[in-house]
Amino acid sequence: MNVLPITQGRVAFLTYTIRDSHGDLVEHSGDEPFVYLHGEGSLPLKLENALEGKQEGDHLTLNLRAEEAYGEWDPSLIFTAPLMDYEKTEDLSLGMCIEGPDQKGELRTLRVERITKDEVTLDANHPLSGMDLVFEVEILKVAEASEVSNVKNCACGNCTLCEARFTHN
Repeated sequence: MNVLPITQGRVAFLTYTIRDSHGDLVEHSGDEPFVYLHGEGSLPLKLENALEGKQEGDHLTLNLRAEEAYGEWDPSLIFTAPLMDYEKTEDLSLGMCIEGPDQKGELRTLRVERITKDEVTLDANHPLSGMDLVFEVEILKVAEASEVSNVKNCACGNCTLCEARFTHN
């Protein structure tokens, strides 16, 4: 069997655990492998650079400061919008993450912070922004993008990046 290294344009299947600077569990990949297209910017740059050249079976532990991971928490990314702009979102509730335009009109994941009769307050910061993090990663498989189909847990989140490359379940 030919073992491929992770390089630009290849797909990596991995499991991961993210811990905060105190060692507390923040996130885990779960039962399904996490899948990403290397070199497309879907992971923090320092993590993606550390994965470059790794192969199936390799393990990696990497400490990232907040600015190297998902950035510092930015209060300017919290904004209030008319509730009617988000009425199409079913069961809008506090803490819910939705896709929508930020205050600059860029499509982002937004976390609902407050709901009033007429307005909704949204936070466009990444949920892990402002946190120093430790990534523990195991590479399960590396494949050429052209050989991959039926991808679950894609890193892009909405698969607009991957639609031309993959067929999703």
